Amino acid sequence: MTTRSQVSSPLRRWRWEACLGALTVALCLATGSRAQASADPATDACIADPTSMACASFALPDAVVGAGLDALCVDMPNMVGCSLQTACDASASSSAYCQPFTLLATICDEMPAMRDCSTYTSLCRSGSLVPQCKNYPPVPYAPTTREATDAVLSMCSSHGMVGCETCTTAAKCPNPFDTLSQLCLGMPSMADCKQFFSMCSVVSSDGDSLNGLCAADMNSDNYLPPMRMWLHTGITDIVLIKEWVPTDGGYYFGTLVACFAAAVLCQYLKAAKIEQEIIWASRRPILPCRNMACGSNVESLDIDGMDKAAKTPPACCGGGAGGPSELPGSSVDNAVSSPSSSSGSRGAQSEDVQTRKPNLLSTTFHVLFSWCAFSKPQFKRNAIRSMFTGIIVFLDYMLMLIVMTFNIGIILAVVFGFMVGTLLFGHTGEKAGFIHTGGASGNVDPTDELDVRFMEAPSCCGTTGFI
Repeated sequence: MTTRSQVSSPLRRWRWEACLGALTVALCLATGSRAQASADPATDACIADPTSMACASFALPDAVVGAGLDALCVDMPNMVGCSLQTACDASASSSAYCQPFTLLATICDEMPAMRDCSTYTSLCRSGSLVPQCKNYPPVPYAPTTREATDAVLSMCSSHGMVGCETCTTAAKCPNPFDTLSQLCLGMPSMADCKQFFSMCSVVSSDGDSLNGLCAADMNSDNYLPPMRMWLHTGITDIVLIKEWVPTDGGYYFGTLVACFAAAVLCQYLKAAKIEQEIIWASRRPILPCRNMACGSNVESLDIDGMDKAAKTPPACCGGGAGGPSELPGSSVDNAVSSPSSSSGSRGAQSEDVQTRKPNLLSTTFHVLFSWCAFSKPQFKRNAIRSMFTGIIVFLDYMLMLIVMTFNIGIILAVVFGFMVGTLLFGHTGEKAGFIHTGGASGNVDPTDELDVRFMEAPSCCGTTGFI
């Protein structure tokens, strides 16, 4: 009877033989390039002694060069020479700096101890007469893989640029030269890009940009212009977001108009806020005095300072002639021209009131915890102030970032926008100064600045009412 072990023994033997045969084929394919290098007696002779006069007309076969280059880039694809090979293949370039022997020389000049560089290092050692070694030297100024990695890490440690996420450490930087290219084309003024641009200046002289490694393709969807941190002209700059990049005269003109309009709008909103403060100052009754020497009964007033029964401001705080109901209406001129009718009683009152110098703690407590600070009308006014402030500050900061493009045309558009805005709305500040002093504009110099400010109304007994 045939057992299982007897049946499986020939099967196991067949499997082992098949595996050994496959392994033998793989080893033969892997070492084929090296076998070719040693199969030619002339190649062997020039590798052994490249200084021989017989080697003056020798050329290493392209198949051997290509096989060695491919083997190196399979083993270490992150090397600079391999990045150059990928760029050359993508652009189908035939320039001298994309020749296989040049790329092999670039890699082996950096890593001469690599096994697949043994043929090159022997063939092109000192005193070699092989023409390829002279005609196809390494790419000039090409950084080594270590130099490219160090440059990327140095730039990314001080600037969080696009591309830094692909090279976080020396061990996690799969393609340092491509990353270096991306960073240097985005910010060419970086000191670590000097060697990169030295190499590109030589390569570009041959009419090759290495598939965008040395010069960005402006027609590409991923094109981003460089960040030039100095005053410059031109139309191509990143404006706030990477999708906003003017690429022609019409696009640039539209950008200038948008920047100009944003600056005018910012000035208008500042004026509108002051105008709203003026309206509130003219309608808001002056708050009652905190000092009872005036004769005001605070408990008889509602949350807005009005007498609960009469629904009018108390006499102490400006009710009647010269009161806030007449400010800044048609009777303001009479109030200003006849100070004795309105200020006389106030002056008499202030003589009976002991003046106290405010301090930081008392002022802060008064602003935050005054009896009207959390009333519904006050909250509504503060909400409107908050919205005005948010929009104005947002526009101010956005315009600041736009100016930081260092583009002279864009800077002038923003400056002229602020100038025109002040020309159109600057007078609002004069009215604010008039209301701020209760109509006594002659006591202060009017201002034409469109500042974001809170308005204060005059009050009786020498105090100030916040609204």
